[in-house]
Amino acid sequence: MLLEKAQTVFTLPRCPWLTESEVQPDAAGRDFQYLSVGVYIANQSDVLFSAWNGNPAQGMGGTAQITQLFQDFTVLKASVNEKQYRYFQALGKRKTATKRKLIPLDVVQDK
Repeated sequence: MLLEKAQTVFTLPRCPWLTESEVQPDAAGRDFQYLSVGVYIANQSDVLFSAWNGNPAQGMGGTAQITQLFQDFTVLKASVNEKQYRYFQALGKRKTATKRKLIPLDVVQDK
């Protein structure tokens, strides 16, 4: 298993407004944990490679939402309350509100 071979492992804490039972598989709060991981990565990254089909987000914490947050973090305000927004803003210690540009890659598909 790759985890066993890792030299360093970093685990994000559970969102402070969620209980342990709310982040279990199939629990409603689990999407916030996915969002936490994506926000942390987006906040830490200068470059983000996203394998995304270009379709709008279908839920919280998915590829579409994280790709959008990488470009413009302020759109998260529409999905969470102010306290949650500040928490996510602090994940990865995002320092600027600079909009980043998405560079689409055309993929040729065999027919």
